Amino acid sequence: MDCKICGKPSGMYPLCKDCFKLRDEGKVVKCETCGEWHRSESPCKCTPSQILTEKKDVPKEEVSSKSCLLCGANSNDKDVCKSCYVEVMNVLNDLDKNKKSWELKDYYYNLKAFIGRLKDYDEAIKNLYKLYAIAWLLKRMHEDDQLANVVNADVKFLLKGIERIKGLKLNEKQHQNAKTMIAVADIEKNRASDGHICKSEGEVIIDDILFKGNVCHAYERRVKEIPSDQERSVIADWFVPLGGFDGIYIEYWGMDTKDYQDNKEEKLKLYSKYSDEVKLIQIEKLDINDRQNLEDRIFSELKKFGWRR
Repeated sequence: MDCKICGKPSGMYPLCKDCFKLRDEGKVVKCETCGEWHRSESPCKCTPSQILTEKKDVPKEEVSSKSCLLCGANSNDKDVCKSCYVEVMNVLNDLDKNKKSWELKDYYYNLKAFIGRLKDYDEAIKNLYKLYAIAWLLKRMHEDDQLANVVNADVKFLLKGIERIKGLKLNEKQHQNAKTMIAVADIEKNRASDGHICKSEGEVIIDDILFKGNVCHAYERRVKEIPSDQERSVIADWFVPLGGFDGIYIEYWGMDTKDYQDNKEEKLKLYSKYSDEVKLIQIEKLDINDRQNLEDRIFSELKKFGWRR
């Protein structure tokens, strides 16, 4: 990464060593509006456009007054208002700056799914701050704007669900009871016969086929044949041990969302790259509809890879 002030190499930091000294002397500052670094004697790049807008002879009602996506306040034509920007930056400063690009993406998508299940409005909003923080950190540290390009749309989508619980006011005991009831309901709905807590009903069906067929299996295991020090860590849905460290991995592709499909594509590239080492069985969403055929195919493919009862 290059220094935001002088352009010299700065490693993983936004400023080089010399410009960090200038920051300590007050000669370099970070803009509270857009978050960019600039020299204190000159205004930030975002300032001239704001001044120009103010000086135009335009009635106030015609000046852009875009609302903050998070709180609805006037955000001066930006995605978030100054107050929410500060909240996001506080979260960003606490994030691990050493995380790799794919680790931040995994964190983002897992957090997005988690937010969709929350039943507490304030907690959901706090995690939306974190969603923005991860997207901005990925762009700043890795110059990767993939998440920055989708975070606004993701936040808008999540807010539709969050608005349903906005007016719900619970005391501490009621809140805890509600969370417990929700958790128990989800657990019972997706509990397989062997006790594994799966993520969907489709996974429960597959897990039950393995259990009732006396197939020793572990749920959600890292694919050790794909070196995590060189690639992103890959977690397979199931692992069937064959002996020693050898085994068969099973993946169930059960969702159609763009994020899920993007993640699927990344995982398949890695599976293909290490195809000589990884034994993989893939199950598609529609395969669940014909359970008998699915059961026969699973056992057939397991045997081809060397599994025996």
